[in-house]
Amino acid sequence: MSRKACLSALLILLSGIALCQPSDSLQSEYNSQTGIRQIETGLLLCQRLEDDPEKMLLISFSLLEKSRKVKPETSLTAKILKNIADAYILNDSIEKGIEYLEKTLAITGSSEDNTVFLAKLYNDLGINYSEIGETRKALNFLSKSVEMYKPLQETDGLADAMSDLATVYFTMGQLDKAIDLFTEVYRIDCSTGNIKNQSSSLNNLGRMYIDWGKYETGIEFYKRSLALLDSVADRKVFGLRYNNIGMAYQKMGKHHEAIYWFNKALRFDSEENNKLKIGIRQFNLATSYLALDDFANAKSYLKQAEEFFTNLDLPSSLTKVYGELGVLSQKQGEYKKAESYFLKAHQMAERAGTKPEKAISDNYLYRFYKEAGQPEKALYYFEQYTANNDSIYKLEVAKQIEELEKFYQTEKKENEIQRLENENELRLNEISFRKRERNWAFAGITLMAGFLAGLFLLYTTVRKQKQTLAQQNSRLDELNHFQNELFRIISHDLRNGAAAYQASSKIIQYHLKNGQPDKLIPLSDEISKSARNLSSMLENLLNWAGLQMNGLKPDFKTICVKDAFLLQAEQLKEMVEKKSDKLEIFCDGETILCDPESFNIILRNLLCNAVKFTSNGLIV
Repeated sequence: MSRKACLSALLILLSGIALCQPSDSLQSEYNSQTGIRQIETGLLLCQRLEDDPEKMLLISFSLLEKSRKVKPETSLTAKILKNIADAYILNDSIEKGIEYLEKTLAITGSSEDNTVFLAKLYNDLGINYSEIGETRKALNFLSKSVEMYKPLQETDGLADAMSDLATVYFTMGQLDKAIDLFTEVYRIDCSTGNIKNQSSSLNNLGRMYIDWGKYETGIEFYKRSLALLDSVADRKVFGLRYNNIGMAYQKMGKHHEAIYWFNKALRFDSEENNKLKIGIRQFNLATSYLALDDFANAKSYLKQAEEFFTNLDLPSSLTKVYGELGVLSQKQGEYKKAESYFLKAHQMAERAGTKPEKAISDNYLYRFYKEAGQPEKALYYFEQYTANNDSIYKLEVAKQIEELEKFYQTEKKENEIQRLENENELRLNEISFRKRERNWAFAGITLMAGFLAGLFLLYTTVRKQKQTLAQQNSRLDELNHFQNELFRIISHDLRNGAAAYQASSKIIQYHLKNGQPDKLIPLSDEISKSARNLSSMLENLLNWAGLQMNGLKPDFKTICVKDAFLLQAEQLKEMVEKKSDKLEIFCDGETILCDPESFNIILRNLLCNAVKFTSNGLIV
């Protein structure tokens, strides 16, 4: 029997007999009640079943059937649908949960009586769309939630919505927006006096600054967060906070300080007997000891981490553990053992089935075989490493372009629908006008004045409708023009970046075929620089595209002309050198007021064209 059929059979049974839930007073009340009171009690009963989403789902469906018989499509029905959505989400069926959240939204609408419920609903939709990678929808719903909470006296709800919105901006790489939102959340937490929430907000701010590369500032926020936790004796998350500080010091290369904080985290997690966290802390300790060439401690902690991750069957974590054991053996001159560990890491990566782990294991093997003087194997794993890295990058780029195209198509469809509605309204107005004209003809001369007045009013309305229709058509033309312009710029600006990578790949193939892998080391910096330039170019292009599609005004700023020229010249340096051109820039400290993104696109276009049509020449 299918799962859907099983649910249907159970619902039939539940409608006629008492539910088999914990026999407490609330259960007894539910069994003895009828109508709306029974549904309200059932909703309270569901709140006790968050640890058992399957039972929560069955009761909620039963309540839905009862509510439709009592009073369909009410706020009570919306609450039941919300319970069904929560049960699916707790059961890791996020898409199904979103489906029922959307149904809840359709019933709730924009009623002022349900403002708090609606704000929470928008927040839940935003969180779950973010989970499945629909960032634009997530931003839309979370922004609505924040705006609905602002006029209400629901400070905790507002802080939660702003924190969730900040997290989405963080995942998109927009750290400045995320930091601004988390700072506002911290201000709200301070006004309410909630110490635990203040600690959480400070920790989030620390994480933002660490990812931004401002380690000292991030560590300062982490330590302030710890101090607040200590003041309320909330020790449940101390291990996580200590580990965060340790990771920050590790990124700075301060491994003695990192080891101190990792050990503090390990002690707390050991008291909680959290095996996953214990394994992570041991791995972190091992990597810092290995960086200090303390091989004994590094090996000890790696072996302990291996045992924990093996028992938990976590191949992605074991990929990193075996990789570091290989590095340790290689440093100690045990090359056969190192090779064995690197191959184990590769096996774990294959089991995990994720490209980042595959790229990590391929990189371990490439570096090992390169140092061991086996260029053919080194080349093979380097190609695998490059392919996996390229796949990760292409997936990210494709996702951004797909979201941009989806946004464009959605807006185009909405405009088309609006245009058709306007045409239909215009047609209805014209039909109504003809009907009135016939009636007025029969009314005679006595109604002539009223007829003329109505005719004038109708004429004015029709003219306004036609003007509106013309504006909609103009907007559609602008969107089509923008689409053509966008893809023209993409093909023009990104072709050069792709050409640079093709040239680099030929150089790599040449040196590897000639057994000269050491000559590739200087090339790695150029490839990394080209990747950064291409990523920056793509980010600027996507920001400009979003600006154009949203119909916003340009963001005028005062910028230094020379800095802009030097930036673009650096990005085109390889292209200029390849054609044996010379590029000279004569500019002082002049500044201009403009939209920086648009200015950079124009400037890059001019310089690309100059280089394209110049060979062995001078560009001034």
